Amino acid sequence: MKLSRKAGVGILAAAVVLVVAVAAGAFVLNRHSPTNRAKATVEGYLSDWSNGRYPQMAAVAEQPVDSFTSFYKASAQGLEETRGSYQLVSLQTGANPSATFNARVSLANYPDWTYTGTLPLVKRGNTYRVVWTPAALHPALKADQHLGLVRTPQNYGHVLDRNGKQISTGDTQLAQTVIGRAPSDAAGAGKGPTGLHVRLADTLDGRLPAAVDVLTSSGKLVTRLQSLPGKPGQNVRTTLDLGLQKTAENVASGSGKPTSIVLMDARSGAIVAAAGNSSAGPSNALTGRFPPGSTFKIVTATAALQNGFTLDTPVSCPPSVTAGGVTFKNAENEALGQISFLTAFEKSCNTAFVNIAEKLPKGALAKTAAFYGCSALPGRAETPDALPIPTFTCNYPPVADAEYAASAFGQAQVETSPLGMASIVAAASTGTWQPPRILPPDGPLQPSAAPRSLPANVVSQLRTAMQAVVSNGTATSISGSGVAGKTGTAEFGTKNPPQTHAWFTGYLGKYAAAVLVQDGGFGGDAAAPLAARVLQAAQASG
Repeated sequence: MKLSRKAGVGILAAAVVLVVAVAAGAFVLNRHSPTNRAKATVEGYLSDWSNGRYPQMAAVAEQPVDSFTSFYKASAQGLEETRGSYQLVSLQTGANPSATFNARVSLANYPDWTYTGTLPLVKRGNTYRVVWTPAALHPALKADQHLGLVRTPQNYGHVLDRNGKQISTGDTQLAQTVIGRAPSDAAGAGKGPTGLHVRLADTLDGRLPAAVDVLTSSGKLVTRLQSLPGKPGQNVRTTLDLGLQKTAENVASGSGKPTSIVLMDARSGAIVAAAGNSSAGPSNALTGRFPPGSTFKIVTATAALQNGFTLDTPVSCPPSVTAGGVTFKNAENEALGQISFLTAFEKSCNTAFVNIAEKLPKGALAKTAAFYGCSALPGRAETPDALPIPTFTCNYPPVADAEYAASAFGQAQVETSPLGMASIVAAASTGTWQPPRILPPDGPLQPSAAPRSLPANVVSQLRTAMQAVVSNGTATSISGSGVAGKTGTAEFGTKNPPQTHAWFTGYLGKYAAAVLVQDGGFGGDAAAPLAARVLQAAQASG
């Protein structure tokens, strides 16, 4: 019998359907095979383990102990595990079903630990379960045993001054403000100094030699599973000078008012000493926020000298001047009349600097403040990343009208610390602003901020002006000392007449310093002699 062409197509289609149906049936049967059911159980168990889902693991375990979850958590904690990954390697079904897995455990501050383990299985009806014993976690574990990360003590690094002398807890001020000591058994750290920011903890503490051990419940060693390499702690050298630090502390302690002092290497921005007496506290030198008063005239003078002024430019110093609806006066109502820019600087005439600021191009003063490291963000300051310690340098937020006029002589919202003012006078005296630093150029954490330079003619005029402050101006109390700089008398509070902080920031040779005497009156009287003592001691030290 012949088949029609149409009938032949129908039979072929039926055959295809039959093949697909058979194939689909084979797939269904295969999916429910013992091997695949066991595989699904094991992969789910290992996935839950990798993600710390211990209750889900217990749900497919054969007769888990009541402490199943706490057992696994204790293991992870004992190893200081940061991550675990468990992957199926092979599977065996039959009379004694089991699965082999690879484990990769990330341990705090150490290379990953790897091992191969086995999960015994048992078939219950159409499902498989994991036969649980401590050996399911690691083959070496037995009842009443656990895993632990055991460290071996070793020497740790020390924080050193620039001469290689160890800075210890006995150096109280530095221990509190710069070094910081926090002996610890914390993960990845030995017992030793961890100051100068957590970024240096690994360098100082190193990494203790350790081992993954099987321990009894009382902590006795049963088996050593893996030895982990250590790394000796290394010393960290700073730019500090312990001898000059003691000098600064002694000078500050002799003041009858809260006093803070910072000494820097003007050429590099390196902090050499940072001190305060007991009434000021040790941290004000680096983190204090105070109006700088007339020391900030260094910044305003720099802006003026970059915008057409010279030391001979005539300026007016009347007894008062009004700007933005506010009247400003000089200290003790001083009036000098028509004078040179140099005289206005050395005599520190406020009204003259208000007039000077009003003649500057828009934004010139803010631009110069930024050059000297002053942030334009309220409440913040430029803190270079080479200072892994709490600091505040300088803040010159956007100001206008009366506040702009007041900012010309360091009032309004302008804030600095002794660290900030030392950095400013260092830049004015050398011609190059350097990011303040407490770690040497060959040490860790190099600054990302690049040095910035002033024109040579501006620097020479600033140096002349700061020398005149001492020889003929507001700091004649230290005339003959060799020191040059700028005084500051910064108003604060609500009393009438207002109270004033006394400032002096200056340089001698390669060193720069800033001294703040809180509620100290006039900078030339209270602060300048202290700065001269510190700078002369530094210069004598070489």
